[in-house]
Amino acid sequence: MKKQFVAIVFQGKENQAAFDDLKRDDRVLFIKEPRKNLKNPFWGFLYKMYFSPKVSKVVRLPFGEKIWGRPLDAIAWDEDTEYYILLTSVTPATDASYLLDMKKSHHIKYITFFDYPLEHRESNAAKRKLNIVFRANVDYVFTSEPKNVVKYHNMISHSLMYSMILSDKPDDIEWDIYVTAAGVGGRLKTFHDVFACSKTIGGIHSRYRLVGVKGEDQKFSNEIIYMKKAMLYPEVVAEAKKSNCLLEVVREGQTGPSFRYYEAVCYNKKLLTNNKNAVNFPFYNPEYMHVFERPEDIDWEWVKERIPVDYGYDGRFSPSHIFDEVVEMEEKKTRES
Repeated sequence: MKKQFVAIVFQGKENQAAFDDLKRDDRVLFIKEPRKNLKNPFWGFLYKMYFSPKVSKVVRLPFGEKIWGRPLDAIAWDEDTEYYILLTSVTPATDASYLLDMKKSHHIKYITFFDYPLEHRESNAAKRKLNIVFRANVDYVFTSEPKNVVKYHNMISHSLMYSMILSDKPDDIEWDIYVTAAGVGGRLKTFHDVFACSKTIGGIHSRYRLVGVKGEDQKFSNEIIYMKKAMLYPEVVAEAKKSNCLLEVVREGQTGPSFRYYEAVCYNKKLLTNNKNAVNFPFYNPEYMHVFERPEDIDWEWVKERIPVDYGYDGRFSPSHIFDEVVEMEEKKTRES
């Protein structure tokens, strides 16, 4: 039976970073997922109604296809083809009933991915996605967060998927340390404490871009760039490549890596992180990566020192590989059955 790889991708900033390699993979049918402006009160209300786990258990609301669109309808289905479909996000366009109906009609293996610790993300979005996973009988559920594998035994440990942004421009170093991140919760205090510590040392050239920080919490408004909206991801990478070292501050309870880790490895940058589990990540090298518990422990001379950095990245984070891995798992099942 022939095989067709399909990626249903919502074009958010981080999804662009993760899945752009799939656009360049001739084996993959790349479909942009329909998306409404959910900040609009009308569309926001409809979204909650159409994609409420409680509502969907009772009734399937009508006209969903017309309102939200159905991404799998873009596939030219063939009875002699097996489809491996990567669902990179979950919206009403990919509700459980719809996915199940399509699976009954075609040879489909569904794949999805969680890149955050579910025990600390009990949001409606996380609950909706879990609802899809369990109700639609998703075949392969990958996660970059080790705690998810312990809590949900059907999840498979996997690195975060990341697509490099290719550029011929030289990486002229402008800053000793760089970060762009959401400045919320306990992370904001850590960002501020690290910045304050660097000021006491002196001579540290830094660029901090923190998003979503309330006015009264903008402690260093003349030195840190506080932003209402995040930059486009290519702009983030362009600035990261001008830095000697990237700063990573993970969420409370997070043990998996963030995008800062992948940027450091892919673009050969030092990484300063508070993620204790970083020593267990692939490509960890104590010469290039330092883990800190308190800002006072940071070796600022190491942050400033210019050394050649080369992790020997081999492209393994590319999302294109996940299809090959699933096919290999399927073939192994067939051999063992």
